[in-house]
Amino acid sequence: MILHFLTIPEITERWLRLRNLPDHPLYHPEGTTFQHILKVYNKATKAGYINLVFAALIHDICKADSGYWKEYEGIQYWSNPDHPQQAYDLLMACDELKFYIWTQQGDYNLIANICLYHQQVKEMTDTTKFLRRQLQGDNLLLGYLLAFRTLDDMINRY
Repeated sequence: MILHFLTIPEITERWLRLRNLPDHPLYHPEGTTFQHILKVYNKATKAGYINLVFAALIHDICKADSGYWKEYEGIQYWSNPDHPQQAYDLLMACDELKFYIWTQQGDYNLIANICLYHQQVKEMTDTTKFLRRQLQGDNLLLGYLLAFRTLDDMINRY
């Protein structure tokens, strides 16, 4: 599955830029955004839900699209607070990616929204209450977001 995904031009160019992009060392001990995506992908594959697998591959794919350098305890890393919106926009604009997701029995709207909200879910203390209000009763998306939060967490916060 991942091999065809990587042949989509909008994905290929972004994937290559992530190979050496350092992520926040406290939350991402795996080092680079590329390694992070692979770990989340492996966890999602074991979970067995195609929508989580695609969300794993796409959620941080736009981290190098914009942003700035930051530092934590003397270690520099890249930060892009806009990457959830950028991943959502990428998926919604890329017909080839949407078609490929459809051929794999995935729901590109659901995946796009997992990407859009994934960061908010990790940062919220009262996540469920906020999301229920934000998502206006979309319990399917809420369930996926809560599951994805666990897959996306590298330091066992949830």
